[in-house]
Amino acid sequence: QLALARRFEQWILAIGSHDSRNPLGAIDGSAKLLALRAGTDDRTREVAARIERSVQRITNIVGDLLDLSRERHGGGIPLVPVPTDLCAVCREVAEEIRSFTTDRTIDVACEGTPTGNWDSQRLTQALSNLVGNAVKHGEPGTPIEVRVRADDGSAIVEVHNAGAIPSEIMPTLFEPFASRSDRKRHDGLGLGLFIAQSIAHAHRGDLHVDSSPERGTTFRLVLPAA
Repeated sequence: QLALARRFEQWILAIGSHDSRNPLGAIDGSAKLLALRAGTDDRTREVAARIERSVQRITNIVGDLLDLSRERHGGGIPLVPVPTDLCAVCREVAEEIRSFTTDRTIDVACEGTPTGNWDSQRLTQALSNLVGNAVKHGEPGTPIEVRVRADDGSAIVEVHNAGAIPSEIMPTLFEPFASRSDRKRHDGLGLGLFIAQSIAHAHRGDLHVDSSPERGTTFRLVLPAA
């Protein structure tokens, strides 16, 4: 019965992922066409942009559920390693999140040459989760600091924000669907940190957190260069 339940879960996720692509693609394409035809109509362009963001959120949620299923059933997060500049990835993530964050600054500082054979798309996914969480849950109006460095055969990314994680949720922070007393509906399924840590483990690396009211919160992603 357990084996059948697992297979059923995988079928549902696979079917949901496959069958959602065509309607989501149609919605996204229609939103882009609407934006092109809007001309100087700011309200219409705003609605079209909101539709595109919603499509992307649904796509991300389906992708997270598929990653969860792979991780739970021993498949692991699939990787396509290519030569990757970690500083470039961090700058791209920061630039993207800056585009819809008006009250926060995101500073990226790089030391040395942190490059290696990694899956750049997966690292973008993990770092987007970490920086996005810092924006959502850090103290309003305070800066987000992203520090990147090479260290003895490894590359390290630290994402720091002011504010501390409540002590009662620290033991389950990296668990899927971990409950948050302050979680808002738009925060998603609670899979972001679980997926980010799974991506680190798939690279034979790790993801740690240090958090206190005095020091703030720092997530540290460690990746082997080889």
